Amino acid sequence: MNGIATIRFGAARAAVTAGLLSLALNAPAEAELLELDQTIYGMDCAPCAIGVERRIAGLDGVSEVTLSLNKGNAVATFERDNRITLEQIREAIRRNAFNPREARITVGAEIALDDDGRRVLVTGAGERFVLKPDDAAPEAFKQLDAVGVGERAVVTGSVPAGKEGPWTLAVAELH
Repeated sequence: MNGIATIRFGAARAAVTAGLLSLALNAPAEAELLELDQTIYGMDCAPCAIGVERRIAGLDGVSEVTLSLNKGNAVATFERDNRITLEQIREAIRRNAFNPREARITVGAEIALDDDGRRVLVTGAGERFVLKPDDAAPEAFKQLDAVGVGERAVVTGSVPAGKEGPWTLAVAELH
């Protein structure tokens, strides 16, 4: 094995990604996780990595997952209108005795304000992402000014390691 284990569900990753983003932007779909690149600490054997991959692939709403032992990450795309949460994915990783670290995600969700007046994305599954500027792309966060409370936004950014939400999402791109 070359360090990459793959389980495929459906079309090629590029087609799935393009389709999901198109649906997220053009349809009143329920708020959802669209893409994930999750860093995983501690994977050092192929059978263990395959176990993590299968556990993530078995979650309801996962379209495709590819795990790279060499890179120490899992990349996943999700079905339209899924209700999967970042916490479910991270728990699947922890159940295999590994530690989820930073994740890069794309999520489509409704903009809301928390009790402190901060902008948050709230998914259909109830997961909350407190939005903050990404140091490398502060202009993306400023673009959120054009998105009103109660409106849907599709955001890509980084979520640090942590045990449970609400998560902090450093906004790198607004789609």
